[in-house]
Amino acid sequence: MESPDAYFQHHVLMGAFPTAPFPGNDHTLGPDPEVERYYLDYGKMFTELRGREWILLPQVIEVEGGTALVNAFVRGKRTVLIPVINGTGPSVTLILRHCKLLFGISPVVVRIWHPGEETSSSTFMNIQGDSLTFTIPLRRGCALLF
Repeated sequence: MESPDAYFQHHVLMGAFPTAPFPGNDHTLGPDPEVERYYLDYGKMFTELRGREWILLPQVIEVEGGTALVNAFVRGKRTVLIPVINGTGPSVTLILRHCKLLFGISPVVVRIWHPGEETSSSTFMNIQGDSLTFTIPLRRGCALLF
C-alpha cells in the first residue's frame, strides 16, 4: 500500500477528489485515526481545485530537470492551479508558458499551499516574454500553486 501522502498527492495532481472511507471499498484508505489527519492536511488543496478544468495548451508547464510531477488547471477566467508532487529536493523550478493568454496581465500573484499548513504564502511574479520561471519550496515533496 502506498503512503497516505502519496495517495492524496496523486489525487491532487490529477484534480480528482478522494472518497471517504467506506467498508469494503478497496479504492480508499480505511478508517484509521492516523490516516484521517491527512484528509485535513490536504483538504485546503482540494478546496482550491473545485471547479477546475484542464489547460489544454502545448507544453504549458515544465519542471526543470524533471525533479517532480506537475499538472495545470484553470478555474474561472484567470486562476491557474499547478499541483506539484513527488519533488526530490527542497524546491523545484517551474516554467509556465502561454502566460499572456492565461493571465493577460503582469505582474501576477502566485500563492502556494503546502500540505498541513494553515495559510498560503504569496509572491509577485513578472511575466517575461510569454512565460514565468520560478522556484518554489516543497513540503513533503508537494505544493499547490494558484
